Amino acid sequence: MMKKSVKILVLILCVVLGCCVFAACDGESSTPIPEGKVRVTFMDGTTELSHIDIDKGGKVAKPETDPSKTGFEFVRWYATPSLTIAFDFDGEIEDNTKVYAGFRSTAPDNHTWYIVGESVSSLFKEVGWTAQTDAAAIPAKNLMVKDANQGNLFTVTADFYVNDMFQILNTEGGWSDQYGYGYMNAEQYSSDSSDDIYLGGGLAADPAKSNFRIGRQGNYTIKLYVDAAGALTEVVYVRNGDAAELPVEYNYFIKGAKITDWQNMLVDYTKFQSDDNIVYTLKIGMIENDDFMFVATKIGDVENTVYNFNATALILADDEATAAAITVPEKSANYKIIGGTGTYEFTVTEPTGEGKPTLTAEKIAATVPEYDFYVKGSIGGDTSWEERHKMTANADGTYSITKNIAKDEQFQIVVTEKGKAPATGMENDAYNINTAYADSKNISNQIDYTSGTNFTATATDEFTITINPVNMLVSVVGINDEIVYVACLHGSYGGAAWADSAEKCSINTSAEALTGTITVTLAEGDTFGFKTVKEGSTAQIDWANGNAAEGYTYTGCEGLDGTKGNITVTAAGTYKFTITLDADGMFVSVKAEIAE
Repeated sequence: MMKKSVKILVLILCVVLGCCVFAACDGESSTPIPEGKVRVTFMDGTTELSHIDIDKGGKVAKPETDPSKTGFEFVRWYATPSLTIAFDFDGEIEDNTKVYAGFRSTAPDNHTWYIVGESVSSLFKEVGWTAQTDAAAIPAKNLMVKDANQGNLFTVTADFYVNDMFQILNTEGGWSDQYGYGYMNAEQYSSDSSDDIYLGGGLAADPAKSNFRIGRQGNYTIKLYVDAAGALTEVVYVRNGDAAELPVEYNYFIKGAKITDWQNMLVDYTKFQSDDNIVYTLKIGMIENDDFMFVATKIGDVENTVYNFNATALILADDEATAAAITVPEKSANYKIIGGTGTYEFTVTEPTGEGKPTLTAEKIAATVPEYDFYVKGSIGGDTSWEERHKMTANADGTYSITKNIAKDEQFQIVVTEKGKAPATGMENDAYNINTAYADSKNISNQIDYTSGTNFTATATDEFTITINPVNMLVSVVGINDEIVYVACLHGSYGGAAWADSAEKCSINTSAEALTGTITVTLAEGDTFGFKTVKEGSTAQIDWANGNAAEGYTYTGCEGLDGTKGNITVTAAGTYKFTITLDADGMFVSVKAEIAE
């Protein structure tokens, strides 16, 4: 009896082992693949649904019937188990391939979903980039409406314009639960800026958290499919047609010697606010004797063309407050602060008919606003961006902090009211200072400030981050920086408008002598001076001509007249200029001679 039981047990084991020959442990078929064929296996996770053997280099047909599963809806077939890339049924197949079924849970989602962002229209005027917790406070135009028949579908329809950006949040999770471009439908996913909506960069290094960015203006319906089971949440869009044409209206900004270092800073800090695009106001701290003017961009202008509005473009109001606050010095096209350091309110009012806008000014406080400054980012691997590193005040009034920052880590600066603790998460404080505030003359060559909104380290180093509280300009210096200055002639050649000369010299601050030469052929009547920029930047660091200035000397030669300031060519010829700079890119001397 014992021997018979053993035989039966052995037989059962053989049957079991025999089954393992024909059925793989992960649920896939192990039947042999005919020679010259490749196998395409349709999967649900690790479970095989079906397979087909085709000629190598051939194509596989999309199954006529979509698979089904209780409690889920089929979305599409994917090329990856992560369900991020749609399978290409038109592609030629050279190897054994798995195709994955994408299922989304049909369980209803009860969150309140909405969009935040920035637009040339007023779409995000009330919400901006700010996370919301009170659904009642979110304007209807920003709310995503829950579909009555699909509990996991939310939609919003709006006009979007080129370079508009947005993200999708819910009132419960906020920025810790943001849905960025990484959730875009696999068939619509794009990084091409000419497409309707594309991967636009943003506040997080993770592409899944990056911004949706508009590449073609239009009226769009944005559809969010939320998978309550967490398997396949995605965003789909439909372009319904063209967006409404925006009226010709302006955004106004201030710029000046001290308030922006004459940079065009098209940022919140320098921007006038308006409810009706007729009356624009700006409250900002100004320094005594600062020279300044205004610039503007047309709302809806995707090129962001900057228009200068100086003292000849505006009508200065004739009232006591304005007269006590600012003036237009004789022979100047700029305004000057004459009311002393303090907080000023500027108002630009558009005319009701033809004519120029009117400018009024008033000093409203004897002090400038005070702020605290913090650095936030992925420093030290902080992917949540919630840690704040407080910057300390320096003797010159700036604020700075020194941090070890690894390659590819990113950061911004948070500005808060003095003594007020900064917000956590990604919510706005007084200002979020990003790369738009970069002092391009003083940014480390190891910092990328040209892509997206974050400062990004391109190499691991110890960096000192400094912010000027007057103009909010940010400089970054690394211990291992390599600084190269470029000097050139800048002037009028052959009757053409003022421009940089094609001939330049580069001076590396690591060199023993900070000297370079420029040899250039000039025509009689040419007029010019010299300027320096930091390599990779267009922002002027210093300007020099024939004028004697403290710490600077110009040595002329026959054929060049520098007695009137700018240098004028009195005899055509080829000239050699030997330029010496200091470590900050400032001119020490310029020596001119006739080239041999």
